[in-house]
Order: sequence, then C-alpha cells, then structure tokens
Amino acid sequence: LRDDGNGPTAPRVPVRVAAAVEEVVHLLRPAIPRRIRVVLDLDSTAVIAGEPVHVHQIVSNLVLNAVQALAG
Repeated sequence: LRDDGNGPTAPRVPVRVAAAVEEVVHLLRPAIPRRIRVVLDLDSTAVIAGEPVHVHQIVSNLVLNAVQALAG
C-alpha cells in the first residue's frame, strides 16, 4: 500500500488495457441487449500503470453508458 495524502491505496501496476476491456465486456455481455453488437478493435500492446479494479470500473461505466445511450 502507498499513501497519496488521501489515505492508503493499492500500488499501481502495469494493466493490459485490451485484457481489461475484453474481460469487462465478457462479464457485462448478459446485460447488453442482443440487438447491440459489441465490436472491439484494441491495441494488444497498450499498457497503463494503475489499479486493475479501477480500470475495470472505468471500462464498466463506459460500456454501460454506451448501452444506455443506444437503448434510448
């Protein structure tokens, strides 16, 4: 753990963006209407420093927001 002044947080680690996006889309697939087609065009080499749980939360929010926008 590290303390960034806002309390202890988990250490940042390399996170493969494509793997995180694919995992989130796979987990959310049951919540996505069948009429919405998900197409992923990802750079398999993209890596960011972060906390995997936060990356998953961000991607989940983006996917669910997109689904809501398309459903409307």
